[in-house]
Amino acid sequence: DNGIEYGVNTSQNLYFYGSILEHEPSKKTYYTDAISANHALQSTHFDDQHIYRLEWEPGDQGYLRWYIDGNLSFALDSSTLSKSSSTIPNEPMYIILNTAISSLWGFPSPCPTSTCSCDCWDARDPKCSCTIPTNMEKLFPAHFLIDYVRIYQNPSDTSHQIGCSPDNMPTAKWIEGHKDSYMEPFSKEYLKSVSHGGGECASDNECGGGNCYGGNCICLSGWSGPMCKAPSGFDNVEKENIVYFTTPPIPVIPIRLAIILLTFLCISIGIIYV
Repeated sequence: DNGIEYGVNTSQNLYFYGSILEHEPSKKTYYTDAISANHALQSTHFDDQHIYRLEWEPGDQGYLRWYIDGNLSFALDSSTLSKSSSTIPNEPMYIILNTAISSLWGFPSPCPTSTCSCDCWDARDPKCSCTIPTNMEKLFPAHFLIDYVRIYQNPSDTSHQIGCSPDNMPTAKWIEGHKDSYMEPFSKEYLKSVSHGGGECASDNECGGGNCYGGNCICLSGWSGPMCKAPSGFDNVEKENIVYFTTPPIPVIPIRLAIILLTFLCISIGIIYV
């Protein structure tokens, strides 16, 4: 109800809403306010390939819907977010596909302090056995295979845009006016140039889309990064009449095709699989 729908084997993820996440320094401590869900995977999800789909319609009348093999897993519409004066994101974003393991799921919580020091979380270290589930070390190393990532947009829908700084969300202008929020301490610029090779290597196998020559990676055409493992890409959408606070910023860091980096959810809306 209330604009949220859960599919079979999916339930509300309570941890990321209303919980306090403490960090050092204390000014980085915050309360979570993300809307998310947990979907219970079956053994087949670890042995066979499946199709995961996200339908993302931005704006005040938008929605987000997640599917697994065509079956709805989790959905919410803009009415859910309107209560907090938010909306379905329409800012430029990217998707990150990665293998991640939570420090909470799969571990005792709270840690049994009476029998454990609770300061050791290495599944390969026998001294950490009191905090690590039995046989968990057998899960490593872990990886997953991606056959393809496809992105579709409706060319007749003006809310479906591409580019790093669309007219209705001038990201470049915003960053230029808030540089300090995007820079590391002692940095003078918020954007760094993208390297094309140069990483230390011992063989070609370490250089992704390149070769190892003289102890350093040399990238082939279409590849970038110190180890030549990031596809080269760029924002080829030309913008006119952009007004900057100061001088125009240097070009936005190339979008890494593959869409293994495309963009996704700054408000942490997502399905967390456990």
